[in-house]
Amino acid sequence: MTRMLDMVVPPTGEALDAARLVAWIVTPGQAFKAGDVLVEIETDKSIIEVPAHDDGVMVEHLVAVDGIVNADTVIARIQMEGEAAPVPRAALPAQSASAAPTGAAPVAAPAATQAQPASKPAVQPAEA
Repeated sequence: MTRMLDMVVPPTGEALDAARLVAWIVTPGQAFKAGDVLVEIETDKSIIEVPAHDDGVMVEHLVAVDGIVNADTVIARIQMEGEAAPVPRAALPAQSASAAPTGAAPVAAPAATQAQPASKPAVQPAEA
């Protein structure tokens, strides 16, 4: 499963009023692996190499080279591999014991199961 994410200027550990985007290392359409440097950003004190946290594909640059960015500025859109949200996986073991295991259902099952308990209490008092 893939998901689209906005890439932002990461926290640098120093006060960041403005920084300059020095170079894009990965171009739109190019795949990258976890740990690959995607972009270089220059602060008042240093040039920071921003690595990827997961495997993915660069979709689009939103800030050009030499562009000035602030903390938390969206600078690119990237497509990442993997699960969209880790929270349903935490609820999955309780659900899989009562539900028949299926390949595509784990993502949809928690949402459907969460909706059922809310509707069952409303239905049960109405029947009683």
